[in-house]
Amino acid sequence: MEHGRDPHVVVQSRPYHVKAGIKSTEFWLALLVVALASVIVGFQLRYGGINLPSSIAIAAAALTSIGYSRCRSQAKSGR
Repeated sequence: MEHGRDPHVVVQSRPYHVKAGIKSTEFWLALLVVALASVIVGFQLRYGGINLPSSIAIAAAALTSIGYSRCRSQAKSGR
């Protein structure tokens, strides 16, 4: 038995590698959706105000941002 090591403690190595956020596909997809939503909302505001398509774009951008944040937090926690 080695000194200083508890034989009942199992040390597990991390079998996965988490890429940096900017290198992940999820980041680029989230960025694309948010950019597209911004363009749609910009056109709607310029040419007639907020309506159903711009409301859907805002909701899609918000849900994508939330989903991206959740995926990254799960990836970093090892789930």
